[in-house]
Amino acid sequence: MATVYVELENPNKDPLPLRTVEYTVELTGQSGMKFQGTRAAEATLPSQGKHRLALPAAFPASVDLVGASYKISGTVRYLKPGQIAAILYDYRLSRPSVNFSGTGTIAAADIAPAGSSR
Repeated sequence: MATVYVELENPNKDPLPLRTVEYTVELTGQSGMKFQGTRAAEATLPSQGKHRLALPAAFPASVDLVGASYKISGTVRYLKPGQIAAILYDYRLSRPSVNFSGTGTIAAADIAPAGSSR
């Protein structure tokens, strides 16, 4: 299991509570090595600030992840400020989102040992 990090930025004056993240991590040059996940974001983007979101990606233990290149893409759903926005979100009438993508290399420190629940 590897952890991939995505840095999100909020240029707005209001904090943005993040709700869910749907994402795909694909190892570059390794056919069929793709992980798809959905998870609760469990974070709030601070006003005019940044947050580094950790996303787990599981691959077979036989794959050497140290130094592996990857590409990631996905969607983050968030809650707009205000009580009405919260009601609309809860009733699934408004689910604002933003897409993201990027590339990177998996470092040894980002790999959980087999059997751990990092």
